[in-house]
Amino acid sequence: MFYSVSLKNFKPFGASQTARLSPLTFIYGPDSAGKSSIIQSLLLLQQSIDRIEGVNRGAGPLNPSGAGHDFGTIRALVNKQKATGTVELGIGFDTITPRWIAEESAKSQANFFHGVFRLNQNSKEESGLNDHWISELAIGYPSFGAEDDRIIKFKQHRARIQRTEYGQSLDFSEQLPLVPTGVFSLGDKESIENLTDYLLNAFDVGPRGSSQPSFDDVEVVSNRKSELESLLKKTEFHASERNPILPGRTDFYIKARETFDHYKAYQSQSTLLQEDLMAIDNEMDRFLDATLVRLRKALSELIYLGPLRLPESRTLEFASNQTIDNVGKSGDRSNAAFFQAPQSSQNAINRWLGRLELDYRVQVELFSDKLRGDALSMTLRKRGNDPVIRTTRDVGFGVSQILPVIIQGIISEQKVICVEQPEIHLHPRLQADLGDFLIDTAISRRGNKGNQWIVETHSELLIQRVQRRIREGSISRDDVSVLYVDPNPKTGSDIIELRLDHEGRFIDEWPRGFFNESFEELMAFNHAGSPDVIGEI
Repeated sequence: MFYSVSLKNFKPFGASQTARLSPLTFIYGPDSAGKSSIIQSLLLLQQSIDRIEGVNRGAGPLNPSGAGHDFGTIRALVNKQKATGTVELGIGFDTITPRWIAEESAKSQANFFHGVFRLNQNSKEESGLNDHWISELAIGYPSFGAEDDRIIKFKQHRARIQRTEYGQSLDFSEQLPLVPTGVFSLGDKESIENLTDYLLNAFDVGPRGSSQPSFDDVEVVSNRKSELESLLKKTEFHASERNPILPGRTDFYIKARETFDHYKAYQSQSTLLQEDLMAIDNEMDRFLDATLVRLRKALSELIYLGPLRLPESRTLEFASNQTIDNVGKSGDRSNAAFFQAPQSSQNAINRWLGRLELDYRVQVELFSDKLRGDALSMTLRKRGNDPVIRTTRDVGFGVSQILPVIIQGIISEQKVICVEQPEIHLHPRLQADLGDFLIDTAISRRGNKGNQWIVETHSELLIQRVQRRIREGSISRDDVSVLYVDPNPKTGSDIIELRLDHEGRFIDEWPRGFFNESFEELMAFNHAGSPDVIGEI
């Protein structure tokens, strides 16, 4: 689950801002304000995290034009398409609490990633439109006894590098541009202190391998902390070839051994023995690896359904050895996802079609052809004894739009489902009932198997149904985030959270009279007639 999203200089968003995400998140706002851009920031990180490239290879760590989504060039992602500057993206997400923190003691279960992606300021050619690099990044973890998560920041070094046929070397000529080196250091004093605390706490509960005094000795604790902070200040973190965003290895042990040998040469006593250095080095590797694993896992749970779902083909070629766990961003794999779902999920899908008063039952059949191979056919049959066989192309267009949403919500467990305009082509009552479906698949499931929904929508009735359920006590206001994207041509769009009280009423007013159109139209209608006609009425 995602707890927050942070943006700066990304598409219509200029100033830095962070939005709270909940199990049910609804994004409203005028057309072209930037509602979809919030979802696209998550998809961009998802598409970038698994690229098998180093930071200095290819165009950079972000991958705007991948197999899943094509966002154009990096330049197209920058606010006002500036040629230089930075784009900042951040997410707060589920994590595993560090092993030295008791589960009940952690103030927050959210992890945090924030990256500052800088455009290559020396790229003036068209071929350089994708050139960028990550200048800063921050990761966070829950901390015992702290109000907020501990943040550890890294900054990437830049250097003037002379490339020759024999390789590359540092060159201090000012004629050469500064380029990223793929080497990071801890970003500030607070980051050094936070990583020190993390490592010492983790190290304390693990195998010590030394006969040093207990950490209960205040002086020993203070000396160890100071010594470790000094070592971390010198430590370099190197970009990983298997991950373009986070550093993957350090030279901590090398730097620590140099210091260790220095103490030995001058017959000084170090509070950290060689075994301690190895243990801390291993713990740091585990920390970086675990952060990458958790970030990848959080982003891998993201599923996207676009604003217009395609009606199912009458038949779909199908390979039985494939596993289809999502309907596809255009809903074109709905029949395969339904076919491979357990019978209990298929029954649940048909029950929800009944609850939404869509008088159809879904069936998917497998046909084998000697020439074309296996194929799937999805049909809709009226409840009762109606013999007519239909496909989604033979019924109202709204059915083809809502069916992939229902299938995805039922077959998924603990996924983050982003969907744009799920209410499209649905009549008003069904829009309201859709709110109950989202609640049921996000919050009401047993065993903590609910999904998170991030919904871009224009539907007033959808949020009104959610408000009603809050008032009835079916869900808590804390389970719902309502975000309004307010466009500002000069400074960029703003994300405003519209808070709800415990009765489901809005504490904050909708900006610019959003959703007041029906009342205004009614008043305009009443005033449209002549005074004489109105008087007669």
